[in-house]
Order: sequence, then structure tokens, then C-alpha cells
Amino acid sequence: MNVESSVSDLKFDLNNDNQPETITFKTAASDKDSAVLIIDGTDYSELMNTWCDAPIAIGMMDIIEKDKFTEIMIVDSNGAVPTAHFFRYNGFDLF
Repeated sequence: MNVESSVSDLKFDLNNDNQPETITFKTAASDKDSAVLIIDGTDYSELMNTWCDAPIAIGMMDIIEKDKFTEIMIVDSNGAVPTAHFFRYNGFDLF
């Protein structure tokens, strides 16, 4: 895995509790591997890979300021048109 395909130990407050979560994201190194998403030591890779065929990028953004969540955007390269999937993290679950 090269540096361009992974983000390790990124600190970001996803659920507005003033405690930044630690995020690790890695794209699949080959067709045999799956992409990885770990938040505060909990592996959400299976959930992410259920929704995304080939996750290639991650980003964080606050889409609705009033809801006190920062959305996680996963860009999926599932063919000719990349797709963005948005998730929220409430401190326990990714939904």
C-alpha cells in the first residue's frame, strides 16, 4: 500500500463531543483485498464495503450545521462515474 492510498490516525471530531475521533482509511491494495475504515479502534470496513464497491477517497464535511454531525464522505470508483456515499458517526455506530 502506498502513501497516496491511505490515511492513518487522522484526528477529527465527527459527533461534536469535543473529543476528536481517530480515523484510519486505506483503499484496497488489490482485487483480493478490501478497503479499510477504522474509527477509534472499531473496524467499520465491512459496512463501508457493503455500500461501496471500490472506495478510493475519504473526506469530512458538515452538510447540515444544525444537526451537530460531521458527515464522512467516501468516494467510490464503481465504474465510469465516481459516487459519493455519506455516513454519520454518533460515537458508536456508523450510519
